[in-house]
Amino acid sequence: MTSSTSNSLFDLKTIAICTVFCLPLLGCGGGGSDSSSSGTNTAPINTPSSTAINGGSASSPTPIQKNQQLIINDNPFYNYFKFSGKKGDKFFIDSFLSSALTESEKNGCDYSGSSNTAKQLISIVDSSNKVIRWACGEHAIATLPADGDYVLSMNFTSHAGTGYIASTTGDSAITAPTGTAGSPSNPIQVNTAGNNVLSSNENFNYYKVTANAGDQLTLQVTLNQPLSSDQKAGCSYNTGNGAISDTRAAYLATSTYESTRSPVAHIYDSNFKALYNLCDASLKYTVPTTGTYILSFNYGKQSAGYFNLTILKP
Repeated sequence: MTSSTSNSLFDLKTIAICTVFCLPLLGCGGGGSDSSSSGTNTAPINTPSSTAINGGSASSPTPIQKNQQLIINDNPFYNYFKFSGKKGDKFFIDSFLSSALTESEKNGCDYSGSSNTAKQLISIVDSSNKVIRWACGEHAIATLPADGDYVLSMNFTSHAGTGYIASTTGDSAITAPTGTAGSPSNPIQVNTAGNNVLSSNENFNYYKVTANAGDQLTLQVTLNQPLSSDQKAGCSYNTGNGAISDTRAAYLATSTYESTRSPVAHIYDSNFKALYNLCDASLKYTVPTTGTYILSFNYGKQSAGYFNLTILKP
């Protein structure tokens, strides 16, 4: 599915972002870590902890709470989890799999998922079994349409791993953070003086930066494993590369389908309203409003690396 973009949202905005992908320690200017980076930038949770919860069946899903770590079984029959939330809450589903999803699996989801729920890799249904969100990648974000109970299923056949669920209400990720540092509900403060670590577990690749109106942000991303030209093209085609209009952002928040099959970085406002999708491009963005912005880096198992960001005053 192709996401349309609009430049109108950014007529008065410029963020300077240059994305660079390179092999580890070869011409990358500093490698994948930096002693000047904050210790909280390290995200070591790549395997289930002692508190991780096994799923249940569709008829008996396991009850879970936000900021919960989940065990993903390679038999999706047992990957059903039940949670509750309020209207407008955003729930973030991430997965760290033992092996990467194949293009064939993602294609099968894309082509058949709307008519065959068994093909949906991630799915969230309400108490009447109506699908409110489904995705064809390792992660998904769902905005709950009403108060109530919901069931999450993770259909990763032959891909065992760890799942994560977090939630935010409004700008709570900034004003009342909870959970592990680097997760969606507790983004890490960007270190503008050194490298910011990116984990191969994309659940911990959420960062925040505060800037004043008129400031220009310059961001450079360096991955240990470069994205292929096909991945970059697929990102532009499936997710859309560039600015997201207000109309498009509203649609993305309420649509049942979420295109998360391609590697991409995101820019959000403090309420997780989508502002920009970045595949592999350079762009300029001058912050239009004083506030805090959230960056996420969702490159699947290729997410390991680091990024640098500087703020230029007008």
